[in-house]
Amino acid sequence: MQDFELDSNPSMICSNKIAGFLVGRAHNLEAMDRLASCLNGTTWCPERPVILSSYIYIGFELEKMSPPGGEMIWFKSVLEMVENEGYIILHIHDYPVFADASRLVPDLVHMYWAEEKRVVSCVLDPRCIADYVPTIDGPDLSLDVPQEERGTIPHARLFATTWWGSYPQWWGHGRAFMVNPDPNEWFSWNPLGTAWSLTPYDYPNNTFLPWSIENVCKVSPYTPHEERKDIVLIFAKHTRIFRDARIKPDFWNSDVVKALPFKFITTAQVVDDIPVPEGLNSLGAMSPEDYDVLLGSVKAVVGIGSPNISPTVYSALCQGTPVVLPIYEEVETNELVKLYGLRYSQHPMAVALGRPYVHTYMGNNQTQLIEAVKQAMEVDLNTRFIPPKMREPFVRKGVQHVLAIDFETRASDAIVANGRNVPAHRNHTRVHLLQRNDLEIIANGTRPRWTEDSMGLGKLMKDEAGH
Repeated sequence: MQDFELDSNPSMICSNKIAGFLVGRAHNLEAMDRLASCLNGTTWCPERPVILSSYIYIGFELEKMSPPGGEMIWFKSVLEMVENEGYIILHIHDYPVFADASRLVPDLVHMYWAEEKRVVSCVLDPRCIADYVPTIDGPDLSLDVPQEERGTIPHARLFATTWWGSYPQWWGHGRAFMVNPDPNEWFSWNPLGTAWSLTPYDYPNNTFLPWSIENVCKVSPYTPHEERKDIVLIFAKHTRIFRDARIKPDFWNSDVVKALPFKFITTAQVVDDIPVPEGLNSLGAMSPEDYDVLLGSVKAVVGIGSPNISPTVYSALCQGTPVVLPIYEEVETNELVKLYGLRYSQHPMAVALGRPYVHTYMGNNQTQLIEAVKQAMEVDLNTRFIPPKMREPFVRKGVQHVLAIDFETRASDAIVANGRNVPAHRNHTRVHLLQRNDLEIIANGTRPRWTEDSMGLGKLMKDEAGH
């Protein structure tokens, strides 16, 4: 099969190639039509109109996979607002092709968005990153890489799209980060700094890419407090959450719970043959629309530790339903940890909203849990509550701000601050990822070739030839 020339018409190449991936295929085809209109002057677009994504949750959102996770809900509003600013998002999940794709239209890509460890892989891969530097005290992997195979993605435009953010491991996000020699270190997926982490919450020193559920949650009718049932919803995706919670499963069938004048329910799905705790009724998986209706029909929504950070909290508040969450540190002297650290509480950003919206209990204290639930059930918010930073006007301005940041100047400043050397990861990071099989480095002789077969486009090409 004949290779495509990389200096051919970029619109033709991309529409025939990038659009060929199964995840986001339909979106990419439509996006390439818009890019073609942009390049030929039919429609306006920014000077660098392309955002090249390799963040799988963007692909999942483009495919409308269900049930949607928090990352998908984040980008549901972000993608629309980004495209309203004239930018065109292309999604490629395959790492080698993502690394190589910028060769097609390098001057058109404004930002590269990728999953956290994929950013590290690219930074450590001379066939991905343009300004490659070896890890500190590590091997130089570029020695046997021909110049024509060198990467073209610049550090300055490579961003980790991360639900968890970048900050010290001891704050409580240990599972989301790589083990560091120093847990107090501010770890950054892009070694230029934590500003190259795009986050859904206003984590300190990261770059806040805000989002909103305002338009979605308002679709469900608001139910006045007096019309609601004396029911409390425990939000949990699956039964493993009950098994691992600090509140033990047998509590839900205890005499104390049986004597309460209200009822607990859940929508947890059975996994790993772990049953729903006795005493609880699970309604099972629901569509997002039906789940919003459920959130608006109960008098309180309770978390028991997991998911660590969940949009359910904000969906409940938007339906006018108070939330109850566990805390784990009764006194926290570090204000940043109190606001953002999972060692302090479940969903600390929501806990910071305080009463009457969010009530708390000590994580394993059953008595406090019951009292907090009773207090929450008595609250009549009398309206929907959407935090100011999640309202549509704020989000629109926030997205515009991120798109307008001069990250190349910031990258130059970071290099100057590092003794005029491009910052690098420690070799410890590379070794740790290798041990976990989480490092993707393009091997010799395996750089993608832009052929019809390699992109799975035989049928598409035949269809186009028939028109």
